[in-house]
Amino acid sequence: MSERASREVLAYAPGESSQRAWSIPASWYLSEEIAELERELVFGRAWALAARAEEVAESGSYVSGIAGDLPWVLTRAEDGEVRALANVCRHKASLVCDGAGRAERLVCPYHGWAYRLDGTLASAPRTAGILGGKGVPRRLGLPALGLSRWGALYFVHRDVHARPLGELVPAAPSGRIWRDAERLVWWGSKRWELACNWKVFVDNYLDGGYHVPHVHPGLDAQLAMGTYRTEIGPGWSLQSAGAAEDDEAARARIGEGADYLWLWPNVMINRYGPVLDINVVQPLGPRRCRVDFEFWFDRERLDDPEAFIADSVARSVATQEEDQAICERVQVGIASRTWAQGPLAPGVEAAIRGFHRQLATTLQGGVARRRVESA
Repeated sequence: MSERASREVLAYAPGESSQRAWSIPASWYLSEEIAELERELVFGRAWALAARAEEVAESGSYVSGIAGDLPWVLTRAEDGEVRALANVCRHKASLVCDGAGRAERLVCPYHGWAYRLDGTLASAPRTAGILGGKGVPRRLGLPALGLSRWGALYFVHRDVHARPLGELVPAAPSGRIWRDAERLVWWGSKRWELACNWKVFVDNYLDGGYHVPHVHPGLDAQLAMGTYRTEIGPGWSLQSAGAAEDDEAARARIGEGADYLWLWPNVMINRYGPVLDINVVQPLGPRRCRVDFEFWFDRERLDDPEAFIADSVARSVATQEEDQAICERVQVGIASRTWAQGPLAPGVEAAIRGFHRQLATTLQGGVARRRVESA
């Protein structure tokens, strides 16, 4: 990392109080070096959303993906245990499997090395003389990763000893998000690519409803914005608002209120009425990101499920398109070099301040360690 980029990271101070808080500087939304630092220190050392529990519900099932630069595969072996494994062949480092499915073995397409669903090496063609030693097949198994089930979701972590995600989120917000979880049915997913840094999208999500009256007139009409509240904890924040009392359609969709839970660094889970949706933002470079949406519904609460779901998804899509437009406008402004950093409104943007403080602590600690190591 260049000395200039290191100085830019170390120079940021979030402010001594919420009344005098400042955002992270413009360079953090533009720099390839800082994006690379985030890949290692943020995404490489955090819990990453991997799969729905139902995707590995049956023996022999597997599902794979990539979190940052970490390819993973979840499996349910014959012993009934779900495991998270590095999806990288121990021979020549090819990805072993793709997508999801059912299998007795995971077979690398490069040279045919095969792994059992518990990760142990089952066979390796033409290597009898090399792999004949006692214990070698186990040492050459797929490395275990950290695995945590939280609600109806599985998360993976590079560190097999990482503290479980369920212990990091207090019981109260967890209960509000996963209430009646057994009745939620997954509907499907949608994906967007945005011309903005991933942190712009997170900032927008965490602004305490500040932008809602200006950017989302449809959502603003459904929420009682005077009831908007934000709770903040280490690695999470929860924003909540009640439904507009004089809007029957809003109360049908929002129920008693909406809860918006953010998990460090890039997972957002929204619960309102009979709806749960999940947004995960992934960086595609300093100035681009991808947002994946997953939709769930409590069909038992719906008189006309298909009509309700179609309307609800359409409203979510409209909100996302509004967010995309404003986030891309922000990225253009950041790149103009006429903006260095901005003050955070103390009454509403406390969750952004928490996010920026955690990001700064993470990046500054990494830069400081690198300086010591290179001294």
